[in-house]
Amino acid sequence: MAHHHVWSFDRSCGARVCDECGEHKDLARCYCGWSLSGFDGRAELEELGEVIDPGAL
Repeated sequence: MAHHHVWSFDRSCGARVCDECGEHKDLARCYCGWSLSGFDGRAELEELGEVIDPGAL
């Protein structure tokens, strides 16, 4: 059953993140490693051609 998301700003990745489940609002994947698929969001972004600063996070 779905829950009511309570969004807080996460300074480490700059996204709105649900306090309860960790979902990132309006994102499918994030360079912090989170993704809707449950896999490594950072790796998914790199596979899609994103160039991510190695010093980020």
